[in-house]
Amino acid sequence: MLTHLSVRNFAVVEGAELDFGPGLTVVTGETGAGKSLLVDALLLLSGARADAGMVRAGCERAEISADSISPMHRRHGHGSRIRRWTTKTRAAGCVA
Repeated sequence: MLTHLSVRNFAVVEGAELDFGPGLTVVTGETGAGKSLLVDALLLLSGARADAGMVRAGCERAEISADSISPMHRRHGHGSRIRRWTTKTRAAGCVA
C-alpha cells in the first residue's frame, strides 16, 4: 500500500507531499491542476523512461520518492522507500 509520495522539481511542480491512509484515495481537481503529473511521477517510480524534459524549468534535477508498506508488515511498521531522480543531462538513478 502506498503511504507517501514526494515530488520535487518535476515538470511544473516545485514540491508536493501526499500522505495516503488506509482505504481508497481519490485525487480530484480542475483541468490543469496536476493530477496527471502525479500519475506520471508514479510511472517514473515504477520504471518508465526518464526524460530531461521532466525537470522543472530553472532546476537541474527532479526527484520523486514513495513510501509503501505491505499489509503483512503494517502492524510492525516496516515499509520500503523507492526514490528516483533525473537531471537535465538525462542521467537518472534509482534507490530502493
